Amino acid sequence: MKNLSQPRLACLCPTYKRPNFLASAAACFDRQTYPSYLRRLFILDDAGQHKDESTPTIRIYVHSKRYPSLPIKYNKLVELATDEWSPDAFVVWEDDDAFLPWHLQSIADAIALGGEYLISRTIHTTSHQPIGKTLIERSDGRFHSSWAFTADLLDRIGGYPDASRLDFDQQLGSMLRNEAGERTYYSHEQGPPPSYVYRWGNNIYHGSQRGEEGFKKLWDDLDNIPAPYIGRLVPNMDKETELIYKEHKYET
Repeated sequence: MKNLSQPRLACLCPTYKRPNFLASAAACFDRQTYPSYLRRLFILDDAGQHKDESTPTIRIYVHSKRYPSLPIKYNKLVELATDEWSPDAFVVWEDDDAFLPWHLQSIADAIALGGEYLISRTIHTTSHQPIGKTLIERSDGRFHSSWAFTADLLDRIGGYPDASRLDFDQQLGSMLRNEAGERTYYSHEQGPPPSYVYRWGNNIYHGSQRGEEGFKKLWDDLDNIPAPYIGRLVPNMDKETELIYKEHKYET
């Protein structure tokens, strides 16, 4: 296995008609402590809302035609990131969640120790909490947006599965674990505190909260949501993320 002491991390962010959340997720990326020359955020907007552009750390690709499924969209992001930057590992970076500043450093440290499929033993969640507050719960292999995996491992399993179901992430997780032989925890009781925040019930659509049948209907209904042109992506934390950062002693 290749020894990766300072892995190049490509964060994969598919987005669709959630520009305010995307701006907040990009702001979380900007505040990561991991060296900027070792990380890039790759965004794929297939609602055509943003300007196709590149900064030293953020690359946004814009398409006006919607991809038929999230796994296909993720595989396209992997292809684009690989062609442009040849990363050592991929980190899932969904636009509606929050990532505390040590998130990428924790993942990089676990990869440097030989981890291939990285998950957090515990995560923060905003479920039933006042705005800006979180509680910690066990991940139990859930929370796709808290995962990372080496490029070599993803290549060995052939990428994301060709699936249109809501549980595509669990299918992917099984494939990753079977090939890697184990999951490596980058956050646990004796190590770094949780760095991933699952944002629940924040007045925007969430596929994971709809169930399998609800997810299919939601996917179809999203075509009818207006998508005004935003233009250039400007990283900017929303109020909830600002408060979460302050709660965990990081000013924005």
